[in-house]
Amino acid sequence: GAPPAVASAEPDAALNALFRPRAGWVGGDGAFSVVLPNGRALWLFSDTFVGSIRDGKRRDVTMVNNTVGAQDGTGERAKVAFFVARDKEKPRALFVPPEGAKSWFWIFAGHASGD
Repeated sequence: GAPPAVASAEPDAALNALFRPRAGWVGGDGAFSVVLPNGRALWLFSDTFVGSIRDGKRRDVTMVNNTVGAQDGTGERAKVAFFVARDKEKPRALFVPPEGAKSWFWIFAGHASGD
């Protein structure tokens, strides 16, 4: 059969604004969201920029392999708190392979289970 037709699509300004902080977490790719049993949403990101935004450009950024965000609410009332792990103030990935492994984790999906 034919693929479904898209009648229209528009950016959601309120949702986009949640992902434009000025300092700390300033962008990530490979975004996946998981609805949690309590109604919040967990956002999982792979490569992430940590630093600041000045004059519309990333400044003093470090890239880490993965981070998360926790979303409360929806629509214009939504808020997202981003979490970046740190080693002595230096940003690092939140999920890391066993010590000594020369690899990293990119997040491809998530699953909420139980209460």
